[in-house]
This record gives sequence, structure tokens and C-alpha cells, in this order.
Amino acid sequence: MLNSFSQFISLFPPALIPLVLLAIALLFIAPLGLFAFNFLAIKTLYEELRKIFQDIFQLILSNKWDSAKTLIWLSVFSWAMSLLTESFIQIFIAFCGWLFLIPGIHWLMYEEKKIKDFLTIEKVLIAPWITGALICFFLFATPENLPGIMVVTWPIISAIIAAPPKFIKPGPTYKVPDPPVRQDLIIMVLFNLLLSCWLQLSYSTQVWLAEYPSLRADDLTNSSFVVQTQSSETVHSQGYDILVQAEAALTESLQGQSWSQVERWLVNFDDRIREFNRQIIQRLPAKAENAYWQIEGRVLAGEYNVQLFAVWKGPSSNNAGYHLAKTCQISQVMPVDIKTAPQTPSPVGSVAPNTQVGTANVSCGAVTKAIKGQPDMAK
Repeated sequence: MLNSFSQFISLFPPALIPLVLLAIALLFIAPLGLFAFNFLAIKTLYEELRKIFQDIFQLILSNKWDSAKTLIWLSVFSWAMSLLTESFIQIFIAFCGWLFLIPGIHWLMYEEKKIKDFLTIEKVLIAPWITGALICFFLFATPENLPGIMVVTWPIISAIIAAPPKFIKPGPTYKVPDPPVRQDLIIMVLFNLLLSCWLQLSYSTQVWLAEYPSLRADDLTNSSFVVQTQSSETVHSQGYDILVQAEAALTESLQGQSWSQVERWLVNFDDRIREFNRQIIQRLPAKAENAYWQIEGRVLAGEYNVQLFAVWKGPSSNNAGYHLAKTCQISQVMPVDIKTAPQTPSPVGSVAPNTQVGTANVSCGAVTKAIKGQPDMAK
């Protein structure tokens, strides 16, 4: 083998022999170096992963049994066990899970300095409000919805949680807070009560708008608590729909009738309007505001102009309320002179059209915008 190697070396000039020997050495050493590099990289990665998992375990596990993390793990264990049961036993175990979770999270926010510093905004610790939100969710939330009472009571419950620590000093013993602390407590309690009132007002306003949708069409620019967020959207009050239906009822009653029948109908116009009011209001979707709408009308001078009103008598930005109007013209269709009318061929077996003498035609204009106050003839 040495002779073969000597013969191989003799093939190269003497000046290239060192380079050849170096290349042969690298050919055998490079795999060892690559293996060593990979081993060191894997070892470094392992060390980094070990540190990460060690930090995670230190974060989620506690070195002592009487800690917030113990309560949180008990809640996780309770919920895991509740998945293995049914009926009231499952509800009871899940209930115990909440009893462990809420104080555990509250304790953790005070026990861990990093978490406590993160939750402190302008020297105010918001941990009581987080705990209050968990309590409200536990007490009032259902799988189907999140009721309004959960949001409304949240500031009050949070204030109740935040206040007691101010009356306790190490020992623990009871103490009377210093005057500056008492002032902060009063401001905090009043602020949370005010916040609950505003939240309740928000839910009440939503209920009012659901029962009185016409309020959205009112002028709310002077309101202290209602802001129109969709100013570009045209919102019609229910009076618009009432007048559209009143127009349809008027057209149905008079269109195509003889002129004598129209005049007799208009003689008892007040009775007809009361009948319209009863029928149309009953057709409207069931809303609390229906009781505050009234249909009125009058016959104007001329042959014949009828003005219909949808009058709002409920609460509004104007003490006198408002109304919407629509004017309809009842015109007489002139008779057709068969002798002078242009003759057009008719299909075999059909009857030639002929307009009845003196029939009525009803045409109505657009609904006006809301007009403040009651119409002149309103009773």
C-alpha cells in the first residue's frame, strides 16, 4: 500500500506535493469537522430549549403549595374532571373550577411582581376590574348570550373588590385609611357608580330604539348622551310607512269609482279617516310606539285635493311633537267620445275598451319631511 502511495505521489511535480498532501488530509478531516460542528449546534439548540422549558415550568408551576398557581391548576384539574362526568355532577365540578380560578387569578396578579407592574397604569392597579369581570362572567353569563346585567354590575363589583384592601394592614388588622386614601376611595366608588349608570343608559337606549324606532329619525343634535354615528344614512320614521299604507287604502277606496260615489265618500271623510287609522295601525309591526301614531286628514279646496297626516304624539326633541304629510289629488277622468276617438282594430271576440264616464283617478305626491308641531286641524 505504501508503494502504491509512493507511486501516486511521484506522478506530481515536487512543488505540488505539499498541496496534494493537504488535500488528502482535508478529505479525511472534513467529515470529522462537520460532525463536530453539527454536534455543537445540536448541543446549543438543546441548551436553549432546556432554558425555555425551564422558564415555562417555573412560570406555571409553584415551589410551594399555598400559592396562586396551585389554585389555578386545581381549576384546570376540576374542568378536566368535569368532562368525564354528566348531569349535575359535571355542573358541580365545573362550579368548583370557577371557585378555584377566580381567587387564583386575583392572587396571581398581586403575587407576581412582573404581572403586577404590567397591570399598573398611572399608579392604579387594574387587577380588581379584571377579577370583577371574571366574577360577573361566572354569575351571569350563559352559553347562549352575555346579558346586559353582567356589564352593568361589573364596575360596582370591581369597586367592592378594590376597596377592602385599603382598610387592612399587615397582621392582618383593621385600619382607618388616611384622608388622601379615603378621598381616592370616594372618587373610585363614585366613578364606578357613574360608569354603571352610563352602561345601563346605553342598554336602556337600545331597548327604547327597538320599541320606538321612529326616535332615530328625530333630530338628536342637542342630545347630551345620544350621538348619531351614521349621518349619511337616511332614516325614515314609521310615519312614512303609515302614509304609504294610507295612500294605498285611499287609492283602493276611490280609484275607478264613479264621481258621484267619490263625492259621497268625501262627505263622510272624518269617519273614513278614523277607519283608516284603526286598520293601518293594526297592520303595523307590534311596537310600543304604535299607540302614539295617529292618522288624520282633511279635504282641501279644489276638486279634489286630500291631505293625509301621520301625527306623532309621543316623546320627541320638540315638545309639540311632529307630523308628516302627503297630498293626494282626486281627478275626474273625462268620458271618451266613441265617435271622435281614434279607432283601433280589436281582436276577434274581445270587447272594445271604453272608459266609464266620471270615474276617479288618485295620484299622490311624496311624503314630506318631519314638520315640527301638530297639523292645523289636529284635535
